[in-house]
Amino acid sequence: MTFLAAGNLTIDDVVSADGTVAVGQCGGNGLYAALGMWVWDAPTALLAGAGTDYPARWLDRVAAAGIDLSGVWSTGEPHALRSRAFYRADGSRTDRVAEADLPPHVAAALDLSTDLTAFGSERHRAVWPAYSPAAGRLPAGPLQGAHAAPGPTRQVAELVGALADRAAVVTLDWPWWNEARAALPRVSAVLPGIEELVRRSAGGDPYALARGLGPTVVVKQGAAGCLVLRAGAPPVRVGTVPVRAVDPTGAGDAFCGGFCVGLATTGDPVAAAGHGAVSASFVVERADALAVLDADRTDAARRLAHVLDTTVEVRSA
Repeated sequence: MTFLAAGNLTIDDVVSADGTVAVGQCGGNGLYAALGMWVWDAPTALLAGAGTDYPARWLDRVAAAGIDLSGVWSTGEPHALRSRAFYRADGSRTDRVAEADLPPHVAAALDLSTDLTAFGSERHRAVWPAYSPAAGRLPAGPLQGAHAAPGPTRQVAELVGALADRAAVVTLDWPWWNEARAALPRVSAVLPGIEELVRRSAGGDPYALARGLGPTVVVKQGAAGCLVLRAGAPPVRVGTVPVRAVDPTGAGDAFCGGFCVGLATTGDPVAAAGHGAVSASFVVERADALAVLDADRTDAARRLAHVLDTTVEVRSA
């Protein structure tokens, strides 16, 4: 059976902390989640919308690697879902020009007049639904596992409900803070980022907030790895693979894809988090999504052994 990554395709501009600029890269949370699955040689399909001018050579490259793109539909308009990532020296990032302290050469390299879809902006909210999977677009037949990447809340809620009817394992990146919380019990594992939890906890305990999302919650913490929270079990810290990090864009999404495969194949959230860490490692050591397709996937098992050897229980979180 197939694993499904449901999310977005984007065109990305990435500015590294050292001022390196990469304009017009292939990206998207759905694509990176699919790559995280692909790392494990799992039969993988992508469900996402693409504009009429989304580069066909990118999609051809992904399809040639064996990722099923029959679920990629045309929105019938030029691709309007774009992304920018401005990284800071402390590892944080923003997608808003006003929040980025851009040196002159970076500002010159980017067309800052372009109306890009900064996350949560009015423009982003307007175009996001057309590029995000809806329940009615799901492929026929059972699925071994499925990951729902961030999308419009009601749309993702309906999608997860439909996925739960046909997938053995369903993972979710966002826990929907405002809507559709009733769907969370149908999710096998929720995979929030620590930054989102800190924001939502408003000065409270972000891990207490995480525990309220379900019996299995994995808090992604970037270069610090992740924390696996399971009902009735002590927290477990799962680290990262020691690689030379070039670009962290998409690492969290790739983690989710790898985690989904790991949970479906092992049934163990800690082992699944190790799978996610390995998938993320293949992403961060390369400068764009398509470069991951040149990776030697036979190294995944060695990387997994390293990660699992370094996992530790922690007293509290």
